[in-house]
Amino acid sequence: NPVPKTLSKHRLQDTWTLWFMDGDKNKRNDKPKDWRENLTPLYTFNTVEDFWILYGHILNPSKLRVKNDYMLFKEGIKPEWEDPGNKAGGKWQLVLPNKFRQDLLDKCWLKTILGGVLA
Repeated sequence: NPVPKTLSKHRLQDTWTLWFMDGDKNKRNDKPKDWRENLTPLYTFNTVEDFWILYGHILNPSKLRVKNDYMLFKEGIKPEWEDPGNKAGGKWQLVLPNKFRQDLLDKCWLKTILGGVLA
């Protein structure tokens, strides 16, 4: 079979943005005045294929330094309580003992974000 000239991607129901929180900045002399200065939007995606491209190019959560976090939000919603999109929201936080961090954290993260993105 010949390869099609263009391959169609599988669109997700929503567009998502992965954010990174650099909590280490609070320890430095150039400590930001506003915690939001520690947030960086890393990548926005709306297809299954682009999700896996992103996932293959970021560090697994178990490899992040303490106080550094990923946050996944629908496009247009910022990871802050003040955003109207979070009005009725909450927070999921998983804290694992270090002995389980390597084995469980990455698996839990992947299953959680897949549950949200593919819902």
